[in-house]
Parts: sequence; structure tokens; C-alpha cells
Amino acid sequence: GLLKESIQFLSSMFRCRMKQTFIVNTGFTFKMIWSGVKKFLNEDTQKKIQICGDNSPKELFSIANPSQVETQFGGQLPLITQFWYLLE
Repeated sequence: GLLKESIQFLSSMFRCRMKQTFIVNTGFTFKMIWSGVKKFLNEDTQKKIQICGDNSPKELFSIANPSQVETQFGGQLPLITQFWYLLE
């Protein structure tokens, strides 16, 4: 339908915008929704999205150092609570 065509169009037009996305600490509900949503994405886009259900995302640490990832996502970096400190 129109939704699928729109998603396919956007995926083909902006395919170089995303290298890799990791979704960490997902629950059962998210995985169910994802199994339906990913059918609308082209295969290349699906490969760029990694679902990591636990707090130890081995796939993420294959390309990022744990010292660069916050502890809430299984890394070693303290929780970032202030994002715009450089603008103050």
C-alpha cells in the first residue's frame, strides 16, 4: 500500500544516511512490533539495524569501545545527564 511504498521510497533516497543502528535492552513487545515493521524496509536497511535484547550488546562492541558506551547500555561510560554543557 501507500505506507510500504513511502517507506521504500525514503529508504532508497536516504540509504547512505545510516551506517549502523543498535537498539539495546529491548523487550518482547518491541521485538513483536519490529518483526512487523521490518517487512516494510528494504534488505539493506534491515541489515543496518541490530536488535540487542540484553545489556551486553556484543554486536555493538565489535565496532565501538565499551568506554564510549553508557553503562545503561552495557558500556563503561557514566550516564550522561547534561547534553548542552558546551553552550553554557
